[in-house]
Amino acid sequence: MKFCKNMIFCALIVLIVGMFSKGFAEVNSGVQIYPGAKADAATTKMLKEQMGINGVCYITNDTLSKVLDFYKKQPGVKMISTGKESAMLQKESVDITVQNPWMDMQSGAMKKTTLISVVKN
Repeated sequence: MKFCKNMIFCALIVLIVGMFSKGFAEVNSGVQIYPGAKADAATTKMLKEQMGINGVCYITNDTLSKVLDFYKKQPGVKMISTGKESAMLQKESVDITVQNPWMDMQSGAMKKTTLISVVKN
């Protein structure tokens, strides 16, 4: 019986981790995630719980322009707006926001990494 509970617990953990992986976001949003970007669980949690937004956030050390170049080449992705520190792109019902620098809402600290938010409308 204990073995069965442990197996269920392990399966649940794998499912939760999978939900925050690139594969989950790509399957559910139809947007490729920037290569090498890491899911940011804390920012994703804030996006969902405090802002009520259905999205996933990723972090990369690459520049804003390099990330934008990647997304501009993706089929069906169009530029909505762009500025010195941020840009918004869209593919069908998915918004992609790229920011560098960006503010960590929990600590108030400005981060010098690039934040990628993929949000389903």
